[in-house]
Amino acid sequence: MVNQSLDEKELDWETLKSFTLGLVQVAKVDTFTADEKSFIRAFFEDSCSSLKEEQKESFDQVIEQQFALKQAKELFNSEELKNYFLKSCVMLACIDEFTSDEKKLIAEFAKELGVSEEQLTEITKEVQNELLESFSGITIYTDSLAEVAQRIGIEEINK
Repeated sequence: MVNQSLDEKELDWETLKSFTLGLVQVAKVDTFTADEKSFIRAFFEDSCSSLKEEQKESFDQVIEQQFALKQAKELFNSEELKNYFLKSCVMLACIDEFTSDEKKLIAEFAKELGVSEEQLTEITKEVQNELLESFSGITIYTDSLAEVAQRIGIEEINK
């Protein structure tokens, strides 16, 4: 899941809420699928369990709100948190198919957060490689690895 490397003390309620709303905005660029909603809900609920303060709203209440990028810029105040957010956005976008609209939105997020295009490219490649590696050792997926790679935005793959 997404919550592997972030130092939990960085996520207070407002940061968690903003993070969740940013993921929802990425998911809503195309069709907000059940898999995307499940991914975001799992992140939200896992993160809520480690909050030092009381959860103020339910997941369903939070996702009805609007994402405020300017507020996120203030809340995502470390490189680790910015990178973690962008990595989570890319991972979410790869659940169905990493579309050009999702790429454009994530690039807008990165620009506003002060993350360079080069850094975003590295974050994207890291996520894509992690996802591809999770399929590469499974024999039944070997033949369809190129298709999986294409769906997550990798242009070329060496089988």
